[in-house]
Amino acid sequence: MPAKKTAKSTYTATLKIWGKDFVGKGATTLDALTNIKPGGVGKGRGILVISNGKEEKTRIIPPLVVARLFNASPTMREINLKRTSSLFSL
Repeated sequence: MPAKKTAKSTYTATLKIWGKDFVGKGATTLDALTNIKPGGVGKGRGILVISNGKEEKTRIIPPLVVARLFNASPTMREINLKRTSSLFSL
């Protein structure tokens, strides 16, 4: 009997800050968030959209959380990545 092939869905995270879009892709929501690399833009409210091809969820991220995700120490980054990825249950 041949093995069943499961379709692997990739997650795409798009962060919009001040009219600029930053995109990250990964196997999970946490990987997609980790792969977003905003260059020097970390002050301001962000709109975070995560989609897996079938579903799409949008959340508004406050400026403090955006700064902690992308400009803070590695420990603060890990804590806020976990908190932010828990907002998305796809």
